[in-house]
Parts: sequence; structure tokens; C-alpha cells
Amino acid sequence: GITPFEIHEIKARPNGFALRFTKPVDPESASDPAGYELQTYTHVYQQGYGSPEVDHTTPKVTATEVSPDGLQVEIAVEGLVQGHVHDFHLPDIRSADGEALLHTRAYYTLNEIPVSADRR
Repeated sequence: GITPFEIHEIKARPNGFALRFTKPVDPESASDPAGYELQTYTHVYQQGYGSPEVDHTTPKVTATEVSPDGLQVEIAVEGLVQGHVHDFHLPDIRSADGEALLHTRAYYTLNEIPVSADRR
């Protein structure tokens, strides 16, 4: 079948995240830090329905590095918040053949910021 262009996996890095895609990215769109919109928040757990989102912050992507095969982009982020949900919005990222992401949003709960780079 035809693989949709999606975010396959997000991994925490000491200074940001590594985003792995299902298809090679367009290096030009993927290397622009402005293409990565990030917000963080945490949920207040309470009785009853729903938990409000609180403590919103807007981390800033300061640098990007696209892997040689185009399947991974490492982003350096200023303002990581341990314990918060990191909400990614990537409306401008395109695949090497010009596709938009099937889902432009992704979520990652940063329970722990890794101390050193895990290259596995």
C-alpha cells in the first residue's frame, strides 16, 4: 500500500527532540525552525469530567538538523518543560515529494529530559 506521510516517532533529546517520519522530508521545509510550532501544558487532575489544561508555555525551536536519509529531524528547543505535554504543530512540513503530513499535530509527554544523547 501507499504509506501516508506521518510523524512515526518522537524521542526526547537533552536539548530538544528527534522526530522520525514515515517518508523522507523536504529538507528545505523541514530545516526551517519556524515550521515547528510547540506548546506545552499540563493537566490538572480533578474529580468530575475533564481536566483543564494549565500552565501553558510556548517553547521556541532554535535549530534543526535533517538526517542524511531525510527520515529524521532533530530540533533544538528552548524552554522544554519536564512533566508537561509537548504539543507539536507542523503545518508547513512537506515530504520530499511535496506531501503535507496526514496529521499535522503530535503530542509527546516529556516525563524526563535525557541527560546525554542516546544514539541507539
